Amino acid sequence: MRSVFCALARNAAKWPNVTAFSDDTIAITWSELSQRVSALASRLSTGPHVIGVVANESVDYVIADLAATLAGKRVVPLPAFFSAEQISHVIKSAEIGAILSSNRTDHSAVSGVEIIPIGGLDNVEDGLIHYKGGADRVIFTSGSSGSPKGVIIGDRQLEATLSALYKTIWPNRQDVHLSVAPYAQLLEQI
Repeated sequence: MRSVFCALARNAAKWPNVTAFSDDTIAITWSELSQRVSALASRLSTGPHVIGVVANESVDYVIADLAATLAGKRVVPLPAFFSAEQISHVIKSAEIGAILSSNRTDHSAVSGVEIIPIGGLDNVEDGLIHYKGGADRVIFTSGSSGSPKGVIIGDRQLEATLSALYKTIWPNRQDVHLSVAPYAQLLEQI
């Protein structure tokens, strides 16, 4: 994942005012993304190791996912399409210690875990904190044949997949990615 944070820092320096991500309500520049990821990662550095992310398909989700990864946390995406029972199962089985969430997310299915808001960070500084490695994520199956089951995807596995994709598609500045699958699914995690 180190390459992701190197690219984020490079893009923030090269194109600070160019839109990096947008959703149906906001757009965020490379500079803003870098600053918000860094600030949230700094805030997460002393918290629990396992962090859930629930923010629907939004810029907030991107910030939360990148920040928890940068902070070296185990990231557990919580699919918006899971029932309250499935969410409870995931929280318990993954031993989630806190959940990053946007204020646009319904929290009725989440209980018994600290909710950390993604937005509203003050004292945002330029630059990213150094990525030390070791972050992984747990992707849960849909649970269609019973309780959802988690699969751990390690830092090195993600980095190898990203490297292979980069060499295959050779993305450039003009490329645009339209996400059609929920962010919590494996394809969108990559």
